[in-house]
Amino acid sequence: MIMSDKAGKTVDSILKGIALIESQLRRDINLSEIASESGYSYYHYSRVFQAMTGHSPYDYILRRKLSEAAKILVSTEKNIIDIAYDFGFKNPETFSRGFKRLFGIQPIQYRKSIKRHWHKTIMLEQLTKDHIKNRNYELDKQPEIVELKDLSVTGIISFVESRKLNCRYREISKEQFKNENDSHETRKYSRFYGVSFSYSETDDFFYLFGGDSSELPVTPRMLCKPMPDTKYACFTHAGETDNIRFTYDYIYGTWLPQSDFKLFHPMELESYSPDYSGDEKTENKIYVYIPLSL
Repeated sequence: MIMSDKAGKTVDSILKGIALIESQLRRDINLSEIASESGYSYYHYSRVFQAMTGHSPYDYILRRKLSEAAKILVSTEKNIIDIAYDFGFKNPETFSRGFKRLFGIQPIQYRKSIKRHWHKTIMLEQLTKDHIKNRNYELDKQPEIVELKDLSVTGIISFVESRKLNCRYREISKEQFKNENDSHETRKYSRFYGVSFSYSETDDFFYLFGGDSSELPVTPRMLCKPMPDTKYACFTHAGETDNIRFTYDYIYGTWLPQSDFKLFHPMELESYSPDYSGDEKTENKIYVYIPLSL
């Protein structure tokens, strides 16, 4: 969907405010001044900001401060108290309470944890025009909560380096899967699936592309991976495949921390129709399943 001129001007005003917020993350931020610079009253700006981003201005500021602080926690040996003061927190206790609410653990635990990759998914990065467009024009922001049982995906697994990340790994994996199977047989499958799961503490990950294990034979090059029997939040991504990263940013940075759910396991399940092309220029419906704790 294309934004109208009026909507485009509203988005530009919000982005101007976000730029001002980002430039002041390490000090106290006066939201009334941000609103005024963006051309709104404080009340109106807060309402429009919430509608466009899914966050109140205060919530956005707090989450951005904590997300940037978390990066410093794991990349430096800087004292936690100094990090708290650097980002404008009045005292370390306020910083620690906010940090635990967002990440589920205390800052000192986060720094020492070998499972940091579980928590970094819910960091909130700076929102851009593409994020806002995705949230308002290409994404159904309310997921369907479903329960999956006895689903196992069999397919070809590959290793994806984050520095080379683009949506073509899905397309490549599908071609490898088809080459391993009879192309005529793959047309009979009701759905294709893609499973992404974490690799160590890096942003790299493994990706398994295949089908329901009950529908296809297993060859020596194929792996069978059972999915957790649990509830899942199912989101529908309807834009270009390459823009699905904005959908994931919304899921982890906005929806999950604001929901009553917790992540059950650091993995994602994607479901594709049999005619899924994998082409980043083609609009495809992709169903994204996030496993939730029961």
